[in-house]
Amino acid sequence: MANQIKKILAPRWDNREQTRVRCTFSYEDGTSITASVTETQAGNPDWKQIFEEYKEEDIGDFIPNAKDKVHKNNRQTQLNRQKDLNEALFAAKLEAFEIPEVRDSKNRILKARVRKAKSLGEIYIFAGAIVTESLSETA
Repeated sequence: MANQIKKILAPRWDNREQTRVRCTFSYEDGTSITASVTETQAGNPDWKQIFEEYKEEDIGDFIPNAKDKVHKNNRQTQLNRQKDLNEALFAAKLEAFEIPEVRDSKNRILKARVRKAKSLGEIYIFAGAIVTESLSETA
C-alpha cells in the first residue's frame, strides 16, 4: 500500500481543536482504511495530501464520539446540580429572613453571613446564631 496511489475520502475534523483529521484512504487496488491523521514536526505526507486536495473549510465538522457525549452530559449534569443548589440556597436564605428574629436583627455581620452563605449548613448556623442572640437578649 505504501507505493500505491490513494484517494482521500470524507475528511472531517476528529477533535474540537482541529488538529486531527479522520478520513478514508481509498487505494487503487480497491482496499480502503479509515485513519486519523495529524501533522508532525517532521511533516506528515498524509496531512499534506489532505490539505492539497481539500480546503480547510471543506473538511467536515467534528462529530463527537460517545466519550465526548458522556463528558458533555456529565458537565451538563454538574451545571444542573449547581443550578439546583443555587436555587435551594436562595430559597433557604429567603426563608431564614422570614424568621422575625433574623429579619429584625440589628446584627449586620451575622445577617451578611446569612446572605453570603455558600451552603445550607452556613445559612442554618448563622440564622441560628441570630435567633440565639435574640433569645438571650430577651431573657
